[in-house]
Amino acid sequence: MPIDTNIVVANINAKYVHSDIIEKLKQKGILTIAFGPQQIRMVTHLNFTDEMLEKTIHILNRVCP
Repeated sequence: MPIDTNIVVANINAKYVHSDIIEKLKQKGILTIAFGPQQIRMVTHLNFTDEMLEKTIHILNRVCP
């Protein structure tokens, strides 16, 4: 049975510097932290909507094509 969580850990391609990605996402309103050499960690809140998810995915795809 899957565990529901509001924590997302994303692997960052080695061609990117995760601190640069963190800063670019921050400029777009998405706060993340480093979570290992090539990972970032994001946490959603209680009222996180599908619309917010779609916007986040869109921004992630633009920042890390």
